[in-house]
Amino acid sequence: DVFGFESIGIGHRTGIGDDMVPAITVDNFVDTHMSGNPPVALTVDTEGNDPAVLQGAQKLLASGSVGLLQFEVHTNGAWEGQALYETIERLSNQSYSCFWPSQSGTLYEISGCWHPRYSRKMWSNVVCAHRRARCWMEALKAAAFKPPKPAANAGGSGSQRPRLSLAHARGNNFNYISSALSL
Repeated sequence: DVFGFESIGIGHRTGIGDDMVPAITVDNFVDTHMSGNPPVALTVDTEGNDPAVLQGAQKLLASGSVGLLQFEVHTNGAWEGQALYETIERLSNQSYSCFWPSQSGTLYEISGCWHPRYSRKMWSNVVCAHRRARCWMEALKAAAFKPPKPAANAGGSGSQRPRLSLAHARGNNFNYISSALSL
């Protein structure tokens, strides 16, 4: 599995003019255009400016009303000055669990098990679910990578299968992610 590889040829095209459009934060948009009725899902795809959009959605995200959040990580735009770790930490503190999807559709949890190697600059999607949004959490956990269980002890009768600790599971998850990131 390789994380976040996508290329369909969309990008800046020469000869096409830029138009100025008014900007509004997600929080203000919900308050003024949605009568304060927050969305249950939020997807952000602003070609590198996702950190600014997420910053403008702090009230909405802190409320926990958004059960599912998806955004992109880029190497340009607002991501140049924003560490993904900080974004994941902020979302985790707001009760979101975040995952990286791979090309095969497997998800890899990155909340609560961050490693500096994950900060490698790349393009990727990140999907997060609020921990109180049970249906979204169950769906993401069901699609998440599950490290292999250790082989049963080959000892005689009475031997017990070793237990897989969370630290061991996350260690295996990291090793798997690390090898995928180095491809």
